[in-house]
Amino acid sequence: MGLKVWGEEYYVSPLIHVTAYAVAATGHTAEFLGKHDQTFITAFKGENSHATYAVVAERWAEQGNTCLLKLEDPGFFNLVTGGERIAVQEVRDYAAFLKKQDFGPFSNVQLYEAFEKLFSRFVTMNVFGHVINTPDFNNNIFSDRLTALLEGSIRASGSGVTVGEAFSVLLTPNEKSALQKQDEDFFVLLKKVQESPELLELFSKEKTEKILGVLPAKYPGFHAAIDNHVENYDWLQYHFDGPMLLKADYFVETLQAELSQGVIASEKLEELRVKEKTLVEKQKDLAARLRLAGQEAYWIDVAKNFLFLKGLRKETVVYGQRCAEALLAEIARRLGLSVKQLKYMTRAELKRALEGAPADVAMLNERIAFSVFFAENGVEQFLVGEKAEAFFAGIEKHDSQAAENVRELKGTTACPGLVRGIVKFIAKAEDMAKMNQGDILISFATNPNLVPAMKKAGAIVTDEGGITCHAAIVSRELGIPCVVGTKIVTKAFKDGDLVEVDATKGIIRKIAE
Repeated sequence: MGLKVWGEEYYVSPLIHVTAYAVAATGHTAEFLGKHDQTFITAFKGENSHATYAVVAERWAEQGNTCLLKLEDPGFFNLVTGGERIAVQEVRDYAAFLKKQDFGPFSNVQLYEAFEKLFSRFVTMNVFGHVINTPDFNNNIFSDRLTALLEGSIRASGSGVTVGEAFSVLLTPNEKSALQKQDEDFFVLLKKVQESPELLELFSKEKTEKILGVLPAKYPGFHAAIDNHVENYDWLQYHFDGPMLLKADYFVETLQAELSQGVIASEKLEELRVKEKTLVEKQKDLAARLRLAGQEAYWIDVAKNFLFLKGLRKETVVYGQRCAEALLAEIARRLGLSVKQLKYMTRAELKRALEGAPADVAMLNERIAFSVFFAENGVEQFLVGEKAEAFFAGIEKHDSQAAENVRELKGTTACPGLVRGIVKFIAKAEDMAKMNQGDILISFATNPNLVPAMKKAGAIVTDEGGITCHAAIVSRELGIPCVVGTKIVTKAFKDGDLVEVDATKGIIRKIAE
């Protein structure tokens, strides 16, 4: 059994999340899924931390099948989903606590204790998160089961809907994501501006700097509302390494842009309310038309909950990493390192360094340049130099030659629709500047930091993922056609290609050079 690449992304350092997930997935899941020997690999390359993930696919498929078998018991489903909700809240609560701390007076021992408390909470969250991930982790076992279930229900009922259409309705969570909460809270802010003639004139005529200078003294209530919005949502584009934080000027400029485009906040808020109500009605109606009951209804409920919790965990990862920023900065300062260098230490190395052992700066720089991090049975280590190169060379990768001259690819429908547009490859935050309204966003996979580009997309197509991945979740929230799991779309298509995405059939095809 060989190692196989299952994903790529940028600006991902080992600490905190990658290490915590690797430790959780390979060493702490026996209580829920039984003993499985697991290996989790991440190769890191360069200052932009291009991360390539790899696993022993057969072992993870075995674990996915074990999870699906255990999910036959609703008690197991309740245990996992309930545990994840508690674990997520514990990460958020402790991260929020850390965000408020002045770490200057902390001793080195206290700094490590604070780090370890956050890390252990990440591990617990990722244990439950991995159980939720594993049925579709690089294998789409759960997606295939849901597809077969819905195909059977559609045939039996004669309803005429497609599987993709059924997925987009039935699997859209009814609980709000951070993205949806931010949108609603943002339009509440816009409504306040539009209901105040003075604020409306200020935002319509003045530059952002002038507005920010005027608000504290003349409009303290609205200034406090802006500050609260920043406090709640500054992390939305932070990802793992940051450093992007959304500040007051970002939200003020966005308010101004909406005003200049004639957006009416009260209408947008009503649209959101109606959309929420309509979704519930559509779900009830479609479930009745498909005659979903018993096991069929149960598995749809499992999928919808898993979808929401996957998104919630990803949001919490970003929030936790953002809130750890000051803690990691103080530890790095004490050790004479950059935060980047610090994030390439193992936990044991970090602890020893805070106890007085000198950090091996040359080794950390070598890891940043190129290294292979791997965890086996909960124990993590790094390879560098020739050992890393040899190890990485043995990992099975998608064949770039197989992508040559490809004009059509098929994947899994995440959200149906038919659209034409220009391809834009978006893999990291700085790529988003090239994204225009209606472009076709292609990526290895998507993450919360890419949502601004996703909002502009005419369609979204990814290499990786099944119907419960991040791109699938967000595309349904936004109502944007989406195809996932094409394996090689980022190698077969390039910026500027004119393509047609038939997301209802799960197809992307090139229609011109």
